[in-house]
This record gives sequence, C-alpha cells and structure tokens, in this order.
Amino acid sequence: MTDSRPSASVGGLPGPDSQHYPDVAPFGSLYAALRDAANTAGYQLRVDPHRTIGWHRTGAWAEQAPRDVNVVMGSRSRIFTIQFSLRQTILAAGSTDDLHAVVGSLHLWLGGASLRELGANWPFVRFGELSEARERGDAAEIAALKWRQMQSSTARHLADLHAFIDAAIEEPRLRALFPTTSHSTLWFSRTTDWPYTRDLPLVTPLGEARYQVRERDGHLHEPTDAAQSVALILAALNTPSEASPN
Repeated sequence: MTDSRPSASVGGLPGPDSQHYPDVAPFGSLYAALRDAANTAGYQLRVDPHRTIGWHRTGAWAEQAPRDVNVVMGSRSRIFTIQFSLRQTILAAGSTDDLHAVVGSLHLWLGGASLRELGANWPFVRFGELSEARERGDAAEIAALKWRQMQSSTARHLADLHAFIDAAIEEPRLRALFPTTSHSTLWFSRTTDWPYTRDLPLVTPLGEARYQVRERDGHLHEPTDAAQSVALILAALNTPSEASPN
C-alpha cells in the first residue's frame, strides 16, 4: 500500500484537529485519510480534495458520474457531514462521527445503490419524497411534488408567496415548471435538474398578497395581485426567448 499522506504544509491551510480527529490528523487531510480507509476496506474508491479551496484539507469529494459525494469535517467537534448528489443535485445528506461509515456510504452510493438501499445500510443518511422522485427521473412528478411542498410549507421565506403559489398551482402550464426560491423571490425552470433554465420572469412578494414580476431583461411590471402576476408569467411562456438555459 502506498503512503497517501500529504505534507503538513499543503497549501498553508489548517489541517484536521488532532484532538477530535486522531485518525485523520496523521494523514494531513481528510481526503488522504479516506483514501487510506478505502484501500484498507478493499474499495476501488478515488477520493480528491474538496473543490472549495478553504476546505482542501478538511473536506473531500468523490465522483462516479452521474453521482458525486461531498464530505466536510466539523471544526468544533468530531462530525463528518456528507451530501450525496445525482446529476449535480443533492438527494441525501447525513452526519456521522465514524470515518469508516463515511467510506462505506461513499462506496455504496457511488457504486449505484438506490436511496433506500443507502439509508437501510447507513441509517444516518436522510432523504425525502422529492429526492426519491428525482431518483426515478419523472420530471412531471418532480415539479408537481415541489409545488405541493411549497404550498403546504410553513417556512418563513415562503409565507408572503402563498397567495401566488395557490393561484399558480391551479394553472397547468405553471404547474409543469419547476419552482424554486432565492431570498424570497420565486423563479421557474423548464428543467428539474441542474443547470436550471433562467429564461422566465421572477416573482417577488411585496406583502399583503401583492407581487412584482420582473422580466429577465430587467423590466419591472407594476405591483399587482396573485392572479395578475400569474397572467404575466403565462404571457412570458408564449414569448420566444433567446436566453441561455444557464
């Protein structure tokens, strides 16, 4: 077995805390420790430094397209937080203090296991109904489920959008789009997987069931109610766009 331990001065970045991570610190980085653990377990598993520069030594990344996994170490206590992705979309996540559980779950997911198989073998992994729909790959089911989840959600950032969502979900052409939010602004994608399309207007709540629709060219419509905002989005669906899907 080759020594996969990097120099302690890699990139000048802080390395694993030896108090909380005595099994990782001697390797100088999480990815090197995971490589060693994978080799010991007999797994053909390539693990690389995390793609975020600041986490090169305390994070790790592994890929078997179209799947990938990100792992990050906790800074104040021993914990490994893991995200399991399919086609660049996170489907499951979980945390454990067991380095061997990290390696085992990576190996299983990248080897093609289903979400339910992953969760059954590694109970710390969590996923929901939307993730299972994404795994099945039914775009209509994914969009419909996301609309229902947003409609029933009590999340604070969605509170002022509920009147619009209630109106939009009654319109089949909007219901077929994938809705998502950023800073309380709702936007739509013609695809349910990343990269999402960005050629349709955005809807920003103004309070008291009033909304402002912004076209992708920056044009702002006058504030209006939920029904009229839906009408503006529907009009945009009928307008050819030269916007890039990215």
